[in-house]
Amino acid sequence: METVTSVKTGYDLWAHSYDSECNVLIRLEANHSYIRQNVIRKSTLQKRWALDIGCGSGRHIPGLEVDFKNVVGIDLSEKMLAVAKSKCSKPSTEFICGDFIRHSFGEQKFDFINCSLALMHISELEDFFRKVSEVLAPGGICYLVDATEDLLKRGSSPNFEVDGQNILVAHEIHSFSKIRELMSNHQLTIKDNGFIPFDPYIINADRKLIRYLNQDCLYFVAAAKEETA
Repeated sequence: METVTSVKTGYDLWAHSYDSECNVLIRLEANHSYIRQNVIRKSTLQKRWALDIGCGSGRHIPGLEVDFKNVVGIDLSEKMLAVAKSKCSKPSTEFICGDFIRHSFGEQKFDFINCSLALMHISELEDFFRKVSEVLAPGGICYLVDATEDLLKRGSSPNFEVDGQNILVAHEIHSFSKIRELMSNHQLTIKDNGFIPFDPYIINADRKLIRYLNQDCLYFVAAAKEETA
């Protein structure tokens, strides 16, 4: 039996086992984390403030703390944030339990925005990219990585088991072309983008994924906020 939950409820339930489960998409993203690192370290952006949207259990927080003076993580799930807080090493790192689109950041601008495997949980894409453009500093970079439209259509969705019951977390299917179009519409100039296929290392961890071997499973896109004249 399968139960569909809201994003907040789903990740609150998932929090206690999220890091211990073999999540192949997270492993695949981790294997290609050098893409994000290259974007950050080869850029000329200021490294003052970084924002991790949908930070979840905080898997990217330690890395962002290395590269940025101040890091902020925002997520809907209070229980996932509790896990994330245990991973931070800087007193200046902040966590916000809330909705990125609706949260007020005041006058705060970020030099780098990360959003990894979270965009699939956002239905209001126009509002999302409008807000990204609003809080991203001129010259700042937004880096996104998420599951491809094809992978989600094939049924590879965010799900987990609790007491023998399969829990499916509500999600959306977005096309990569639409993502790029919206970024361009909101003063975000694409600097790099592409796809990440499943590789043999990941397949060996879960043989039922053999049908996905060498197929594009994740996309990534890095875009810079246009400088003001």
